[in-house]
Amino acid sequence: MLRKINRAACLSLYPGFPLDYGDGESFFFPEAIHSYILNPDPSGTRIKSIAAANLLCTLLSHIGCHQLIFLGDSTSPWYRHSSSKPAKLAIEYLKASRISKSFDGGIVIDLPEAKQFLKHVYWLTRTNTAVPIIYFMDQQQSFVGSICQYGNIHLSSLNKAADGPIQETIKKENWAAADHC
Repeated sequence: MLRKINRAACLSLYPGFPLDYGDGESFFFPEAIHSYILNPDPSGTRIKSIAAANLLCTLLSHIGCHQLIFLGDSTSPWYRHSSSKPAKLAIEYLKASRISKSFDGGIVIDLPEAKQFLKHVYWLTRTNTAVPIIYFMDQQQSFVGSICQYGNIHLSSLNKAADGPIQETIKKENWAAADHC
């Protein structure tokens, strides 16, 4: 299930979200215990969008996360016009979910919807259709992450209790972690 939450309420409930204050100098990112860059699949971008969504859903399942909250780092709306076919499909998905072109708030996703939603976030980011950097975190604010323009997953654990299961899952699944994009 996808649920919208206005920006002020989202930041009130989840103050750990990274923020860009728009002045070119001020930015907030919560203090991280450890940060990871995961490359889901080095093959083509279409396959990588599916691999990124699958990787994140596997991780969420292993660490017992049942919901994700998404929020852009600025007050810019979630998306703008794009001529890219995958981006158009992502925009149609958001519109069908009642996410308007002017919406700048948070989106709460239940795990069963996460795979579909993450594929669309991948394309919004990959095609520069998303204006803000779209971050996600769990309800307990124990980790924060994003999908970068290269399709890699950036994940930061915000407490030791979250870092252990994240590290265990990365090792168990034999995922490639990079130093940089």
